[in-house]
Amino acid sequence: YWEESLSLPGALQMVIAKRLFLSRPFHTLRPAPQLLPENQEISRDYLAAVQGDRFAFVYFPRGATATLRLASTAPTRWVAWWFDPRTG
Repeated sequence: YWEESLSLPGALQMVIAKRLFLSRPFHTLRPAPQLLPENQEISRDYLAAVQGDRFAFVYFPRGATATLRLASTAPTRWVAWWFDPRTG
């Protein structure tokens, strides 16, 4: 039964997500709620963030937009890019 799951799209997406996490020192990750908008409603659009040493990941579950609070955290200059786990 589980072998059938290996051919589903989610299996390849997990491989792509693993590559993303391994591209950074993921062992330094810690929750980063200070990056997220204040007073988020619990919903399907709830954002999650983790921050490592000199990088962060912010998860947008449905590709929405949001204003992140970057000014209060190091580094003082951020570079951002979009990562789509369906395509890498």
